[in-house]
Amino acid sequence: RFLTFRNLLISVPFIVSLVINLYRQDSLMLLIGDSARDFLAARDMLLSGSIPIVGIPSSAPWLHQGPTSVWLIGVAFFFAKFNPVAPAILFGFLGAITTVLVWYLGARLFNEKVGFIASLLYATSPLIVVNARMPYHTSLIPFFAAIFFILLINALKNKKYLPFLFFSFGLTLLVELSNIVIFG
Repeated sequence: RFLTFRNLLISVPFIVSLVINLYRQDSLMLLIGDSARDFLAARDMLLSGSIPIVGIPSSAPWLHQGPTSVWLIGVAFFFAKFNPVAPAILFGFLGAITTVLVWYLGARLFNEKVGFIASLLYATSPLIVVNARMPYHTSLIPFFAAIFFILLINALKNKKYLPFLFFSFGLTLLVELSNIVIFG
């Protein structure tokens, strides 16, 4: 019963994205200085029990990014016993889930064919893949933005989704301050 045409349209881009995002993460993981700083903050969070309420400083030193990536890296560290590849696997998996969200948005706004093409392009786009494979706060922007836009579509049709919409907007700001543009 699961092997319907619609489920294949969803599964193919998801599996492609999952394979590309997780392929040889143990040897090909991208690690930049800023994400290493997040790794240390997540380690300190777990060892001290003090959960950070702000993330890394932005280009304006008095503003800080959200701490969501540090929290997720901490969750990955907790379950993988501080394995440094675990956050990249978690972020790669969230990138694959984002591919499904892109499919859903395309199918909901246009049709399932557009959703399939959009999600396949998303899953194989080099910049998306590089970003999804890196455990860094910018990797989470598409995931939370897609959730925001799905809730926005629902809130435009049914006002009961408004609290969830505003909550998801807050989550996008906890990831990256540049998401303020969706406020408009």
